[in-house]
Amino acid sequence: MTRRPSRAGRGGSAPLRGLIFDLDGTLVDTLHEITAAMNGALQKAGLSVVSRISVRSWVGDGPVRLVEKALPAESQMVRARVLRFLLEEFREEPLGRSLPYVGIEDLLARLRTAELPMAVLSNKPHSAAVEIVAALFAPSTFVAVCGYRQASERKPDPAGALDLATLMELPPESVAIVGDTAVDIETARRGGLPSIAVTWGFRDRAELEVAGPTWLAGEASEIWDLVWGQRRRH
Repeated sequence: MTRRPSRAGRGGSAPLRGLIFDLDGTLVDTLHEITAAMNGALQKAGLSVVSRISVRSWVGDGPVRLVEKALPAESQMVRARVLRFLLEEFREEPLGRSLPYVGIEDLLARLRTAELPMAVLSNKPHSAAVEIVAALFAPSTFVAVCGYRQASERKPDPAGALDLATLMELPPESVAIVGDTAVDIETARRGGLPSIAVTWGFRDRAELEVAGPTWLAGEASEIWDLVWGQRRRH
């Protein structure tokens, strides 16, 4: 495993002055809870449950796409019913046994000490994202937490990321999106932001490399190495 993130795409010439983190699969391991919510919704609708492995391959595009991927052969009416149940499940039990990934809490503490602004941009329903962040991280960690509110605003639409960069009072090219899926990388690309793809989440390294992030990180500490290394060079 490399000690530093490896360059896999273009960009990244400006020093990093802010970070926008994805939530599921990046900051927090929520796969158990997402799988439980999906299966709870399917059972309410009288449908067969799905495996954790399948859910891992589907997450990242928000609840609407999650349902579509789980039920490609079902009618729009059935999907809408399952989606309603899924959102209910997320509201009732957003956290469960979810915990930050190894090294995340230390990384965030070091970034706070360095006064580097951070935010969360997630395709998880907004209320659930806010609740999970509030339960697991210190109140002053992030300048904002933005989750899914409507389909037109979900990643890879870059509007949310650009709004967060504006809130940080930073140019987009100096704010990296940190995420574990091609959706996060594409969000960054569309908004003119650099990206850091992490390999500990819901996608394999090979898939992330194909998506072409600016950097790849195999451990949380590598993100600090990248930020600190850039600061020293500039």
